[in-house]
Amino acid sequence: MTKKLLVGTDAGLLVMEKENGAWVKSAESLEGKWVQKLETDASGRLYAGVTKDGVYWADSAGGPWTQGLEGDIRGLGVSPHKPGTVFAGTEPAAVFRSRDGGENWAEMKAVKELPSYPTWSFPAPPYVSHVRTFDFVADEPDTVFAGVEVGGLIRSRDGGETWESYGDGIYEDIHYILSHPSDSRVMYSTTGDGFYRSMDGARNWEHLQDGMDNFYTHPIIFDSRDPGLLYVGAAADNPGTFGGPGGALARIYRSRNAGSTWERLGNGLPDRLHGMVRGLASDPEASGSVYAGTTDGELFASEDSGDSWELIASGLPAVWVIRIPGN
Repeated sequence: MTKKLLVGTDAGLLVMEKENGAWVKSAESLEGKWVQKLETDASGRLYAGVTKDGVYWADSAGGPWTQGLEGDIRGLGVSPHKPGTVFAGTEPAAVFRSRDGGENWAEMKAVKELPSYPTWSFPAPPYVSHVRTFDFVADEPDTVFAGVEVGGLIRSRDGGETWESYGDGIYEDIHYILSHPSDSRVMYSTTGDGFYRSMDGARNWEHLQDGMDNFYTHPIIFDSRDPGLLYVGAAADNPGTFGGPGGALARIYRSRNAGSTWERLGNGLPDRLHGMVRGLASDPEASGSVYAGTTDGELFASEDSGDSWELIASGLPAVWVIRIPGN
């Protein structure tokens, strides 16, 4: 079977395939659009969150794509429990839900009724917050978490109808949340102030940076068959510094113990990546196969759980997300 990567960039969606040992671009769609989020559901339907545009859906990566929601999309999540249920987060901060595979949407207006909502902001102009990430937990089909940049963690226990601010000890600049696939007590989060872990269902969080010298953490994934094996992409400082000569000074880190300690990965990676690591993906059919993409348009691959890396593509538009069909 030909291996494929779906790569969301600031200029559209690329399909990369491995042919005769080399990775080549086999198709592209959503040309000219900033594809910041990509998700798939159990049926194979694809969802693309396009910044300053909307949510699109298609039944194959080549399209045709249909726009189901207009908006400045910053977050996207597909429920693993309820077929056809998709959540989208926007700027300004709002949550929308579809129950029919992205074709029709409704705003979950209770988010804007939270007492903390007027305090949500963003540290750079235009200082407007957005909903960045969603997550769903094992054995609780109606529970949805969302992370706000900047506003903290919010939770719904009725499928998005009502919401509450939730979680103590976590930094309010939430980038990603990721739950253990079988233990709803264990959750991870990347933030503008590093990595956090909860062992009690997001009620309390601990800040774990042992071995991770970069603190501006963004994408986080776990190995497809070992949820205690984590990977994080992180920059040395916030995006306001990325324009310097060293760029983001980004690194990729690995934890073999669910985030308790971290190690910096190299052996084929530059000591400091100029572009920010925005895309990370683990192959659901091959434990140990990991892919990373940067805003400098580079793709890296590892086949040995991050011990060594290979540059498999360069000169692409800025990479913002990577998905592997089936993941």
